Amino acid sequence: YAEVGVDGLWIEDCLSSASEISTEHFRRFALPYVREVASEVRRAGMKSIYYFCGDVHDRLEYLLEVGADAISLEESKKNFEIDIGWVNEVVSGRCCIFGNLDSVRVLQDGTLEDLEREVSWQIEVGREYGKFVVSLGSPVTPRTPVGRVREYVEAARRCGRR
Repeated sequence: YAEVGVDGLWIEDCLSSASEISTEHFRRFALPYVREVASEVRRAGMKSIYYFCGDVHDRLEYLLEVGADAISLEESKKNFEIDIGWVNEVVSGRCCIFGNLDSVRVLQDGTLEDLEREVSWQIEVGREYGKFVVSLGSPVTPRTPVGRVREYVEAARRCGRR
């Protein structure tokens, strides 16, 4: 990938959350292999983003051991909550954090005020350590109008300039 000009690699892990496997199984069966992928990406001169689906409360510190340049976490749903403020405190600038704005409740179905409030809050949280990217916790849904995505981008630009 690096040879053809790719700058970074998205490493997605949707099968290692607390609802899927124990912390011990994560440490034994997932962590070493994801760490190896991140290491190879770095060795090739690229950046890595580790996207983790599901509850991370019992394993966020282990996610940081992967050594990715950034982590991206799913938004709160499926009976768990991921507060980006809590994530920011735990990570404490050790890597970049991608925001986890809710792509359904906020982007697709929320009001413009909901969107502005959430984007503004996540940016303010991210400013503490300066390693933050405004992002969604899950992909944009097919039901989300293109105009709404434009509003999201504009809100991020506006709030980021404050």
